[in-house]
Amino acid sequence: MERGAMIIRPRVITGCVDCNGARGNQSVALDHIHDYYKRALRRLPPELIPSLLEAGFCFGFLDPVSNIVANTVSHELGKGREANTVSDELGKGRENRKRSRAGISKNGDKSESRRTAISKIITESSKSIRLLPRSSDSSDALLLNSSIAARSLRGLVTFLTSYFRYLNTWDALYYLSLSKADLLVTVHLIQEVRGTNTFTIQDPTAKIALGCAAISALHPAPAVATLVSRSFLLASLVDEAFSLLETQNYISQSIMERLSELLTHPRDMTNRGSRVQQAIARLRHMKMRTVTRLQQRKMQPPVGSGLENSLKMVLLDKIHMLYLEAISCIPKDELRSLHHHGLLKAGYCYGPCDPVTNIILNTIWYDTAFPPEQHFEVATICTKSLARIELLSLHGLVAYICVRFPGFSAYEAMRRLLICNASLHSVIEMAKREGHDEDILFSESVAYDTASRATHHPRPAAFVEFARTVMPHVGRTLGSTREVKRGLSSRDVFTISKTLPLELPSSKSSEKVQILSSPATKIISANLDESKACQDTIVKMVEAALRRYAQQQAS
Repeated sequence: MERGAMIIRPRVITGCVDCNGARGNQSVALDHIHDYYKRALRRLPPELIPSLLEAGFCFGFLDPVSNIVANTVSHELGKGREANTVSDELGKGRENRKRSRAGISKNGDKSESRRTAISKIITESSKSIRLLPRSSDSSDALLLNSSIAARSLRGLVTFLTSYFRYLNTWDALYYLSLSKADLLVTVHLIQEVRGTNTFTIQDPTAKIALGCAAISALHPAPAVATLVSRSFLLASLVDEAFSLLETQNYISQSIMERLSELLTHPRDMTNRGSRVQQAIARLRHMKMRTVTRLQQRKMQPPVGSGLENSLKMVLLDKIHMLYLEAISCIPKDELRSLHHHGLLKAGYCYGPCDPVTNIILNTIWYDTAFPPEQHFEVATICTKSLARIELLSLHGLVAYICVRFPGFSAYEAMRRLLICNASLHSVIEMAKREGHDEDILFSESVAYDTASRATHHPRPAAFVEFARTVMPHVGRTLGSTREVKRGLSSRDVFTISKTLPLELPSSKSSEKVQILSSPATKIISANLDESKACQDTIVKMVEAALRRYAQQQAS
């Protein structure tokens, strides 16, 4: 079994938290949620107020008010009654018990009962809300005594942090405050910032995230699965659901009966994918004015927030994929015997070509112009070393953009890099289309020099000369080759090496190599032996896993 250099990647999330800003965003989001409950209470029969206070959450795949109504009716149906008896139950013997649970007097004043309910929601929401992941039963007990609005907010935050990678609680609160705590608008907003457009309710991750949201909001068990399934059911029947729920009028008994039928009668959900996609498209169209207004605010993160850090982590994942693609293009023998050196020393993804081409050319060029004094073969590539070159590449990309467009912050540069798949050329074109002016004194040499120094390039002067003169021409040739075939052959790499210059003028190092002492030599030798032993162990484990997989496929 052939084996190439293998890469395993860890990821560590770090960042800072602006607690004051988080509290402010939480307060803004709660204000919007309170407004949704006021509007829902005006439309619901007072007999359903107890169910609203228990499980009428504002999250789901409709608008917030419709979600509250649908979740309230769904919870009422889940108390053991069939759909055809709901309308009878609304006005019968349980009314007094329900009213007492909601703090409603027996006099039956509907306006008074609604005022009592919203007062209860707002008062309990003003208490301390724990939005961090649950760590103890006391945390659950504290939230359980909070209002449905407070629990809805935690459910919204949980959905977002479960669905989007590296999005933390404080980031979620920031986006919820911008989007008026509307889940779908928030999802679209984050996708706009991150340059993705992948959300569909068919996505298994969306289903898992909604279940996590219900559990986090302490939905009465065992109805979590019911909430998830019925939310997806209504989303698939969005036309009819909106015709029933998206109205400012009081919900009549006939509407309640029809909604009960939609929620309880199973339907064939096969081949409804296009219908679901159309539903999401219509929802996006309905919210587009809101999203556009939010985009006009440029969504610059508040000082001290974790938004820049989470964006960086997503961008690093994208850069990591570019490195994996570049590594897959380099023949394994050349990568193991030589080009692992150039990759980890100077294989940066910035330059005049696309990121993958830049990585390949920077790697081959460095090994050609500055070959190592001692060649050695590797079986694996250290994940920390690969993560280091990826992070340095990000610093170089941001440095180049900020030199070319001085008005850009690091956050704005990274957001555009994320949208443009870390391509400098695409970011520049995007910025020009948006009307951003370049520095009138811009010099490409200065920009590349700034980038190389931000990344601690071992030969910054030589790189600047290479990037400005030779790299564009060779990059076009390599790009054409990559369009024809996925990977490069050994002959391709040899041809590229021959077209590259050897050590460029003024790039020779005058530094003298320090002679190591005997103890230092022993330490390095011991580390090398340990590294080789570790590589052998990893290779054996991977080969064993591949053999098991091949046997499973064969059987």
